[in-house]
Amino acid sequence: MTVIFVVLLASVIGGLFYIKIFNGASYAQVIRNRSISSSTITAKRGDILDRNNVLLATSTVQYDLILDPVIILEEGHNYLDIMSRILEKCFGYQPEEIKTRARGNADSRYVVLDRELSYTQVREFVEIIAADKTTIKEFLELPDDYDGVIEVAGVWLDDSYKRNYMYGTFASSVLGFTENNAGVYGIEKYYNEQLAGTDGKKYSYVGEDNVIENGLIEQQDGDTVQLTLDYNIESIVEKHMLETLEASGARTVAVTIQDPNTGEFLAMADTGYFDPNNPRDLKARYSSETVDAMNDAETTAVLTENWKNYCVTDTYEPGSTFKAFTVAGALEEGRISESQMFDCDGSVQMLDYTIHCANIAGHGTITLTDALA
Repeated sequence: MTVIFVVLLASVIGGLFYIKIFNGASYAQVIRNRSISSSTITAKRGDILDRNNVLLATSTVQYDLILDPVIILEEGHNYLDIMSRILEKCFGYQPEEIKTRARGNADSRYVVLDRELSYTQVREFVEIIAADKTTIKEFLELPDDYDGVIEVAGVWLDDSYKRNYMYGTFASSVLGFTENNAGVYGIEKYYNEQLAGTDGKKYSYVGEDNVIENGLIEQQDGDTVQLTLDYNIESIVEKHMLETLEASGARTVAVTIQDPNTGEFLAMADTGYFDPNNPRDLKARYSSETVDAMNDAETTAVLTENWKNYCVTDTYEPGSTFKAFTVAGALEEGRISESQMFDCDGSVQMLDYTIHCANIAGHGTITLTDALA
């Protein structure tokens, strides 16, 4: 083993000497030129629709405005002056503010100047940085005798997607929400793999003869998920559900509506709603004083209670309220008749369980109507 180790080590050393002697200059040039780099192309998360193609959730592109002070402050150029003038015209920044920010982060390659800008806000900036020098000069209203370098460098836009829920709290317990483009609750979490898609990548590498080449792996946007929910039915349910909660003083009201022929859910809601556009904001339902008085444990408990879908996470034994379904099913299947009589002796044995009637002594012989009542 010692001999094998020595031979392998000698091979590595020999290879390094070969590279150093015969290709050292080329490799040094590659290293200086940053032989490889890459950037991620974020996939767009898929939409969520109701059964009639009403858009319930979608993703819209947003932009972060980024500075690279190392490039901006590079000696021998005039990037700082031109860049600060452009940012003033496009976004209203004061040139001195930009210059101070750049000089205060002179060693940084990534300074976030602004976040979550819409395309409307950045459109003029995008058009200008892609324009020729004459257009830039006219846009900045520079004098004819201006002899500085007109070139934009060290400032760019990072794009990403923001999840938007079109109707606020609508069906929030069913839809759930996302964080960092990943589903956290509800449909967003259950179908996350289908909705998320696959990110792409732009990359550069050094090919033969030390020539830098560019490559691209296309992103695959997420699939659209269409629910069986009906926007109109769900809206009516949510309206009357909240009215019932207020009128009854109940702790929770939950409603599901299904198509009995297919089992499809046309509506599903409970009174623990939230706004998935800002799922951690409790002030939409509680006063500021109440929220401020909560400790971390209490806040987490309230958020979790709001986020869960009561219709599928909580259990409730319906008892006598389910008799109507039992009787209807038995009648439809012809297993009983309306004129049939039943004997209630107070209990029935099912496997190892004795199930008692509300009247322990039993009701005796009764009709179907009496049993239902």
